[in-house]
Amino acid sequence: MDAFFDWAKNSSALPQSAAGEAITYALNQRVYLENVLLDGHLEISNNCAEHSVKPFAIGRRYAIRGFRQRRERLRLALFRRRNRQGEWATSL
Repeated sequence: MDAFFDWAKNSSALPQSAAGEAITYALNQRVYLENVLLDGHLEISNNCAEHSVKPFAIGRRYAIRGFRQRRERLRLALFRRRNRQGEWATSL
């Protein structure tokens, strides 16, 4: 681990490049990376958190799609009703 951080400190990558940003990020996260290696209970992956949040994100996506479809059905029904009554809907 120390060899990696020594290499990162002495790296000649430009700070604005993708490699430079990745190296800077790794150097800034050194304490946290070392904690993961020292404590065997900590996981590097956040798959558990991602899987626990996924049902809420999918439900939100379906709810938004359903609201859009209902809104469009209401607009169409209003347009048809105004059209039957001889009023042209100009606000749509």
